[in-house]
Amino acid sequence: MIAQESGAKVVGRVPQEELPVYLSASDVYALATFPHRNQRGIDVSSLQGMACNVPIVSPNMAHFPLSDFSGIGLAPTDPDELTACIRQVLYEPEKYGRVRELSLPFITWDAIVSKACHVYDSLIEQADRK
Repeated sequence: MIAQESGAKVVGRVPQEELPVYLSASDVYALATFPHRNQRGIDVSSLQGMACNVPIVSPNMAHFPLSDFSGIGLAPTDPDELTACIRQVLYEPEKYGRVRELSLPFITWDAIVSKACHVYDSLIEQADRK
């Protein structure tokens, strides 16, 4: 396996309660799932990585609610770019030392609930106008 040959440790399934330990020990969190054009949003596992101060390489980062998320991670658009983004994060770790701090206003439960309430309020207002 290429990952093991490069020195990466492949551990398989990790129980949820142990996940913060593994994420915190990671140099990068890479999600190699390229969503369909109509899919939007950030996946929970990327949010967990951000909470553990791990840089994120995921196509979903393009939907992060911060216009400049370069200190948090990168958003590749295809598999070749994914590889290049992972290398960039690994070769320039100093650029990603504040992932948790920069993402915290967007990943706390208060922030998530506030955003969800805003969406629901907007939908109710639209329905009331009809």
